[in-house]
Amino acid sequence: MRYKMANIGVMRAWLRKVLRLSSYSLKWKKKKHVHVFIHSKGPDFPGDPKLVLRLLDPEDIVYLYDRHCHKSDEYYRKYEKVPLHLMDARWPWENHDYPRIPCLLDFIEWTTKYGIRSPDSLLCTSIVDPEPFYLSPKNVRYEEYEVAGNRNDLHTLDLDKKDFDFVIFSQTLEHLYNPLLALYNLKCHMKIGGYIFTSVPMINVPHMVPVHFWGMNMMGLASMFTSLGFEVLEVGEWGNKKYIDYIFSRHNWPDYRELIEDGVIRNERQNACQAWILARKTSA
Repeated sequence: MRYKMANIGVMRAWLRKVLRLSSYSLKWKKKKHVHVFIHSKGPDFPGDPKLVLRLLDPEDIVYLYDRHCHKSDEYYRKYEKVPLHLMDARWPWENHDYPRIPCLLDFIEWTTKYGIRSPDSLLCTSIVDPEPFYLSPKNVRYEEYEVAGNRNDLHTLDLDKKDFDFVIFSQTLEHLYNPLLALYNLKCHMKIGGYIFTSVPMINVPHMVPVHFWGMNMMGLASMFTSLGFEVLEVGEWGNKKYIDYIFSRHNWPDYRELIEDGVIRNERQNACQAWILARKTSA
């Protein structure tokens, strides 16, 4: 493992050196974008060039990793001693998938840091997500997906309100066949300066099949949000081998009582299982 980690460090250092040597050629180039035509009325419809994706270059990738995804050891130890004193009646921790807990604690920390605990208008895609319970929005709107009529499908979402200043859609990306398009549609429902939060498994057992497509890590989230023009503010992750062994042996999800040992549940950098992100819309 030490040998592998050393190689990774050498590769990262080499890439940074190459970027420094080529920085002049990288800096003067305009960022490239791709216009995607969305066909919503069948294959013969010409479509509209609505979705614009920013192409990331190696410099962008290294920046996102160094700025947001290369976490300190302190981050992984932050909730190692499980802070049971923070559990309250708004969303009890029993009988909930444990990674939702460190995700929620990061969410509370981040929304406090950026002063967004009391948004004017909040859009949520699930009434069971814990994060909205820890905000004090002036107005909140829940738009859950309904199979009947395919209502509130994020791939085609078109609500009457387009100026939400906070959007939460946790544990959803893995169930979207085109997450870029869905995220773009959510962006279209946000005002400039608005915030968006989501969490997603990286490693999981199949569930809600056939609409379970993939997982995503911190770099995947940061890259996808950046490609769509969002400003990445924070990303986080949690996982450990005991959790991985549990879900694949029992095909279920443990709560904290099934993972805790002497008051501790470790967050292991090399065994990350879920990731989450807070980002901001800076332009149309």
